[in-house]
Amino acid sequence: MHPQPSDQLGAEERDGRPGDQHANLVGDDWHCSNCGCPASIAIGRRSGPLGDKTLCGACAKYYHRHRQLEAVVYNPDMEFHLKKRRDAEEGRLQVVALESEEPPVGEGSNLNEMLSSQAQSLSGVHESTNGPSYPPDVPNWIPTCLEALKAEFPYDEISVVPRLGTPLEWRLTCADCPGKLYLPGPNESLENFQVHLKNRVHRQNVSRRVQNQRSSEPQQQSY
Repeated sequence: MHPQPSDQLGAEERDGRPGDQHANLVGDDWHCSNCGCPASIAIGRRSGPLGDKTLCGACAKYYHRHRQLEAVVYNPDMEFHLKKRRDAEEGRLQVVALESEEPPVGEGSNLNEMLSSQAQSLSGVHESTNGPSYPPDVPNWIPTCLEALKAEFPYDEISVVPRLGTPLEWRLTCADCPGKLYLPGPNESLENFQVHLKNRVHRQNVSRRVQNQRSSEPQQQSY
């Protein structure tokens, strides 16, 4: 049975979701107030909406970046959190495998065009003049995560495309590294794809494209 929230939880009007938080002490052991990660495997202890040293490093990083707490399952069991880390690591390894093993696109073809035609076969793509367009059946959390990535990487050209099959799966592509597909995850996040966006070669490709675009723009005459 989960421990009851402490008396500190009365300030629900503050940042984050303090009303959903839990007491740090479970028995005599410290646990993150948001996810329940025990001190023995938590990566640091940092301040949160309940005060100093109330969040583990991972939850605190999200909280201080977004000014709200990440919606996670609270579980004080150590094995639960170790399994989450193993799953996340497997996801990162899958990204590396996709980058190294994805076959090149055939001559005269373009992966983005090919995948776009697949998306069109799924009843078409919703188009909008006010923002990016997404395939009609894409889960809501993917566009939400993509908008956050675009805020962090404003010059990156990212697309979400369907991988036809049963069940329907989704992959990510970037215009600066054609011929590759990237897995979303872990869970309802794009952390695996974010590894690629921070890749040195990818950043060089983005920088080169942006510089070429700027150099091709007409120079404004200075007065």
